[in-house]
Amino acid sequence: MIEPYRVTNEPTGFRYLRVEPATLRQELYVTSVGKFDHAAGQPYPHPGHPDGYAFDWKRGRVLGDFAVVYLSRGAGTFETKTSRTRCRQGDALIIPPGLWHRYRPDPATGWCEHWVCANGEYLHRLRAKGMLFTAAAVTSGTGLREWHRLLWTQARRPKARNDLTLAACALGFFSQAARPPSDHPPTRRPWTQSAGSLVEAAREYIYFNSHRPLTVELIARHVGTSRRTLERQYAQTGAGQIARDLATRRVERARQLLTETGMSVKEIAYAVGFGDSRRLIRNFSAQTGTTPAAFRSAKT
Repeated sequence: MIEPYRVTNEPTGFRYLRVEPATLRQELYVTSVGKFDHAAGQPYPHPGHPDGYAFDWKRGRVLGDFAVVYLSRGAGTFETKTSRTRCRQGDALIIPPGLWHRYRPDPATGWCEHWVCANGEYLHRLRAKGMLFTAAAVTSGTGLREWHRLLWTQARRPKARNDLTLAACALGFFSQAARPPSDHPPTRRPWTQSAGSLVEAAREYIYFNSHRPLTVELIARHVGTSRRTLERQYAQTGAGQIARDLATRRVERARQLLTETGMSVKEIAYAVGFGDSRRLIRNFSAQTGTTPAAFRSAKT
């Protein structure tokens, strides 16, 4: 049964929480919590989101986080590169990291959205085991309203801590979204992407494991082929070089840590997989045209 939408005095808005070195060690942490009620005809999305989270309908978005958006009112559209579906009151949009997507309410109805974004090694392990976020999907949002209210209440406190209590609430919210309703079969309209080639499989492995001490040989072994075959596949698809993909992903992670944490450049170099600060600075400068220290200064 869909929970009826009720107008309450619960504040709307959003919070983007700080991610410190101690937060990363939790292996599960919240990055964003929010709620907005978009009236019919109101411009969408609401402005003010930081880089990496803001988007518009034309360009869409790719998140580095795991995200669930619950709709308590209205209707709209949710798209990936391969699928499009209608979503409505009572639905939850499940969005894995690394997936291009976009969504918006119908101008005639608007909608009320409640979202949570989180990240951490624990979520990546659950996904690898096929337990959460195996594909983008629209599911029943039954039970999500109370989970979100609990998260939103804690996250908007003046000195909210991004601690294990908040992480546990986020895991409850995500688990509830992934649970099939008991009153009908689990036909949750999953959107699986097309069968991946060796290159796609390698890129996915790099995306979630770039912080590890990877080599081209290890990546090839993981996707079940030889280094020579994988390099040939890269060349045939115009994908460039495997090592360049790995360095690019590590720099992406470094940019996120420089923006969201107070970790030193040396600590970040080890955290993202470069091993030492010189390699981080060299690759970071080649890809961004600036040093990690200058990039951080410009963001503060």
